[in-house]
This record gives sequence, structure tokens and C-alpha cells, in this order.
Amino acid sequence: MLKDVEDDADVRRLVHNMMELYEGTTIMKIVVECQKEYQERYFSMKGNDWRHLLRDYVRKVTERPELQEEEVFRFVMAG
Repeated sequence: MLKDVEDDADVRRLVHNMMELYEGTTIMKIVVECQKEYQERYFSMKGNDWRHLLRDYVRKVTERPELQEEEVFRFVMAG
């Protein structure tokens, strides 16, 4: 089971790529994509596990603790 997005470079890359989409994304879209892409690798993780893990990570990285799961946002990495 994945405990921290930082622990898996592939998951982290997908999350950051989705956050930087030109038209934006939502936390729930990221959750769905990660589940589809990594369900075999992290077969013991349920939907709620992914949702909590990714919600907390995205809020931390974007420095937006109030960001809602269905709110469209876009994030650009500095540098």
C-alpha cells in the first residue's frame, strides 16, 4: 500500500503532469487516473485510500488546504 506520493516516482510524475494540464484538473480526476494506472501495483488500496492520499498531497503541494475534490485547478511548478 502506498503511504506517501513521494515514495513512488511514477505516481508522483502522473500527479504533477495532471496538475499542470493547461485546462486544469480536479483531485478526483487525479484519483481516477492513478487508480487506473496503478491498480495492479497497489492492489490493496481502495478508492478511499487513493482519495485521501492524493487529496492530502495535492493540497500540500499547491498550498491550498481548502481545495475541494471537484474544484478545477491548475498548478505550475516553479523553475
